[in-house]
Amino acid sequence: MIRPGQKQDGVADVCLVLEGTYPYISGGVSTWVHQIISAMPDLNFALFYIGAQHEPDAELRYEIPANVIGFEEVYLFDELPKSDRVPSKLGSKAKAEIYASLGSFLEGVQQEGERERFIRFVAEVHGRGKAFSCANLWSDRESWEMLTSIYRHYMEGESFLNYFWSSRFLVQPAWQLIRAVERMPEAKVYHSLCTGYAGLAAAMGAASKGSRFLLSEHGIYVKERVAEVQNAAWITELPKRRPGVFEDLGSFKRLWVEFFKLLGRISYDSADHITSLFGNNKKLQVLYGADPEKIEVIPNGIRPADFEAVVARREANIDPERRVVGFLGRVVAIKDVKTLLRAARLVVDRCRGAQFLIAGPMDEDEDYAEACVQLAEQLDLDRHVKFVGPRQRDEFLEEIDVMVLTSVSEGLPFVIIESFAAGVPVVSTDVGSCRELIEGKGDGFGPAGRVTPIGDPQAIAAALLPLLEDSELRRSAGDAGRARVAASYDQEDVVRRYKELYQAN
Repeated sequence: MIRPGQKQDGVADVCLVLEGTYPYISGGVSTWVHQIISAMPDLNFALFYIGAQHEPDAELRYEIPANVIGFEEVYLFDELPKSDRVPSKLGSKAKAEIYASLGSFLEGVQQEGERERFIRFVAEVHGRGKAFSCANLWSDRESWEMLTSIYRHYMEGESFLNYFWSSRFLVQPAWQLIRAVERMPEAKVYHSLCTGYAGLAAAMGAASKGSRFLLSEHGIYVKERVAEVQNAAWITELPKRRPGVFEDLGSFKRLWVEFFKLLGRISYDSADHITSLFGNNKKLQVLYGADPEKIEVIPNGIRPADFEAVVARREANIDPERRVVGFLGRVVAIKDVKTLLRAARLVVDRCRGAQFLIAGPMDEDEDYAEACVQLAEQLDLDRHVKFVGPRQRDEFLEEIDVMVLTSVSEGLPFVIIESFAAGVPVVSTDVGSCRELIEGKGDGFGPAGRVTPIGDPQAIAAALLPLLEDSELRRSAGDAGRARVAASYDQEDVVRRYKELYQAN
């Protein structure tokens, strides 16, 4: 099995550019990545993993398939190498060319052509080799003049010290990527699974190596980062003397939001082709700057035949008295497990025999997971809720009667289509494609569960109770889910369509 940094043997057909996902995080996008690589043994893949900081003890959550021939990593917030912490001395002509490219890029951020301006700046930096370092951006007179000009134009009245350090914090990860482009695996196609830093890296890699760039989004990166910034306590803002009810973001949060929007536009502008999981995601991509003519909707898929044995065992062991709700996923804030626990308390008050099994890793956000355990104790759910840790999917699907998903953000969750394939109905919050999955798009199969608002324990409990108490309702919802998956979410069709994109001229 190939390891990070191991010498690549030949040119890969596809380099997957991955930000904070496969192969160190399980589920979601990582499930899709492993599925695609494994389903195309005749193509060679390479991985370019982008993380926040290097963790020496990080473990791979997947066994890397044999058709992965290259694997490189870059960590955005690791300390810069010494060569980039010391300013290099450049001649005035060379320095003028680099800052002219950077200035053109910064001046054009609200206009067309961000990609061309940014790639020109990257080419200038790489053309000078190590003769230009990150430290030059904080020591050169030309850089200082550019920085203060932006401050006077956009940020005057805010703390210049906060502005200066915010700018440095924005630049370092982008600089790490610029330096890492030369280490990107050679490939015919660079396929990024989001915009953001991964999209930026894929755009630079494809441009520098004359390859094609395919962009896919499971969740809309810009939308998720904007929501994150809005709630970020770590971004310092000066207090407003008279804040309005509908106060806009402060200058520093706007700085971060515009940065992530810019990364999105560079990605969309650079991509030769874009895929989206479902129609509403496509609309958001267009809203954030994607050309609708580039976008193709391709959903996630599974192999329904893989679940036939699970269905048979479930039907052979039907227990009309059993009332088990399952949650299968990471115990992290975005999954809103706390709302699930509050809903569980309401369900148990009405249905005394109800049990809740929460299955999934609890080590990705240990503080949140511990807070969930404590909340379950406070709600006196010890006899009704069990945190069972990571479980085998098929085994877990045999143990439950209803699957629940309380996320505040999703794309097209594998856990829903896998539950459907096993004949398990689903109660889910109205995020991503969940309503479309559960209610269908006029396919005639009927509802395969219930959809609820986000963060509403009462609504979730009200959706769960009828399914727990009525075995015929559970069966009809389970049958609808199985029919919908077979008709619209078959892995063979998904793999075929991506293979065509990979091999397109």
